[in-house]
Amino acid sequence: MPASIYRSLNFGDLEPTGMTIQLANRSIVQPLRVLKDILVQVNELIFLADFYVLDMEDETSRMESTLILGRPFLMTARVKIDVHAGTLSTEFGDTLVQINIYEAMKHTTEDHSLFSIDIVEELVEEYLQLESCTEDIGDFAGSTNIGQAGPKPPTEESSSPPPPMELKPLPNHLKYAYLDSEQQLLVIIANNLRQEQE
Repeated sequence: MPASIYRSLNFGDLEPTGMTIQLANRSIVQPLRVLKDILVQVNELIFLADFYVLDMEDETSRMESTLILGRPFLMTARVKIDVHAGTLSTEFGDTLVQINIYEAMKHTTEDHSLFSIDIVEELVEEYLQLESCTEDIGDFAGSTNIGQAGPKPPTEESSSPPPPMELKPLPNHLKYAYLDSEQQLLVIIANNLRQEQE
């Protein structure tokens, strides 16, 4: 049983278990713990069963809760399966309960979720967002010359002065400052710095 069902039913304490279970999708899960000796009613038949509590999403929580009735449950309930007749027979003492599989299948919950489409839509949306961000970064990089070498400080071998820099307007919280006394190495700093911090 999913842990969400266990919490909602408030059955009490669980007992530890060292078991691992292989599910139908071939994934291996380790139950949190086992809930022992729970009364289960199938039509008129009432018997004790153990439930392994799994930490898994209860995808049908908006309608009905799901319990996975596997081989341990079938063994506990002494279930006989007649595939040809399509019946499950459970007997407890002198009481016999038969369930017609074909009738039970007619009354399934109507959950029309298509989880694979949801995943594809999410991936496509994520890809499109990533692509638009990449274009924006490319536009930004092109307009600000990111990745290109900036003006080089003059070396002793250089005889011509560097071309004048074209300064762009900055937001109010930033200002231009020079790292050297010749005003060749320009940086952008916060506008609210004290003189000793500059």
